[in-house]
Amino acid sequence: MSEYAKWEITKTQQMQFIDALTNELAPLRAKVGISQGELATLIGVSRQTYSAIESGKRKMSWNTYLSLILFYDYNSVTHQMIRSINAFPTELIKKFNDGEESPYINTTSIAGVPDSITEKLDAQAFHAIRTVIMVEYARCTNLPGDTVVKAFDGTIFGSSVATQDIIAKHSLNNIKKGKE
Repeated sequence: MSEYAKWEITKTQQMQFIDALTNELAPLRAKVGISQGELATLIGVSRQTYSAIESGKRKMSWNTYLSLILFYDYNSVTHQMIRSINAFPTELIKKFNDGEESPYINTTSIAGVPDSITEKLDAQAFHAIRTVIMVEYARCTNLPGDTVVKAFDGTIFGSSVATQDIIAKHSLNNIKKGKE
């Protein structure tokens, strides 16, 4: 088998993925709450073309499929749905990565918990997990809750914790200890 063989995608494979996605376009779009025109503009086709694809009057191209997969897989509202309808090319990703899923694609992974578990979690479960992480971050850093809430964007803790908030917290602790 040539090195190129791992990158090959047959027309049959493409059509299977395209058909699976086409059948779910309207529910996916409704779940996101985006109009046909907005989505068409986002993926680079006309509204008329997208409408014909969604209604089954026209076959989508592989490029359009890839654009839609990217949009729906990385959208937190539709991520789990796109993974459950057999339209996401998991086996192709494994093929591209010599039998292993890419860590960059496993967006449902939480602290090493397997995707087979996290992909079944709903929005309420993810909210609960984020809340626990935020509370533990506040506890571990000894920062006041409002500072942590300012820093918490739902997925990561960035450098948005204001330096002056950290300095103020340390100053307050020093005052309480009688050092200032």
